[in-house]
Amino acid sequence: MTLPAEATGAAPGRGRLTGRRVLVVGAGTRPSPEPDPPLGNGRAISVLAAREGAAVACADRDAGAAEATAAALEALEPGAAIVFISSAASSRAATGIPAYDASKAALPGICRQVAREGMARGIRANLVVPSLVDTPLGREASRLNPGRAARRLPFGRQATAWEVAYATVWLLSGESSYVNAHPLVLDGGATSFGWPPEPGRIPAIP
Repeated sequence: MTLPAEATGAAPGRGRLTGRRVLVVGAGTRPSPEPDPPLGNGRAISVLAAREGAAVACADRDAGAAEATAAALEALEPGAAIVFISSAASSRAATGIPAYDASKAALPGICRQVAREGMARGIRANLVVPSLVDTPLGREASRLNPGRAARRLPFGRQATAWEVAYATVWLLSGESSYVNAHPLVLDGGATSFGWPPEPGRIPAIP
């Protein structure tokens, strides 16, 4: 299957975030021994936001980055937008890691409260909820739990980090100016109609 240019990170920028300033928390990508590893969600979001014209600040796990993040958050301007990245694990006990599932499950509540408090200043807050994504962290999880990636998936593949990035950029942009406190599920439709049928049993589309 040939993926669209957006799904591979090859599409050109369109100036959708020109003049915006974006802070990406968790902008790094976990090191991988693979010769050509995929990007992590944070790095893909950072690169795409910059390509779309934004000034991007990148923060990751260490004391200096945490201080920079706090300073940047104290200066969130009126009319800004915030996007939280959750997970399909927020809606079901699937990973076997209670701390991970619980932290992701808390994000919808945090997002709703931030959206409510931010409305007076024209600040929106939304949530991207991806299912399985092909990242270094995702591949490591699949190595530890082979059943994670053995299931049938919509379109026969996991999402790419670029697809998470495009959903995030849309929620940051003026194109979603009336979208607020919304969980945007990025799972290929799996939660709506279940996993696809066995190969060879998919009805033809006229």
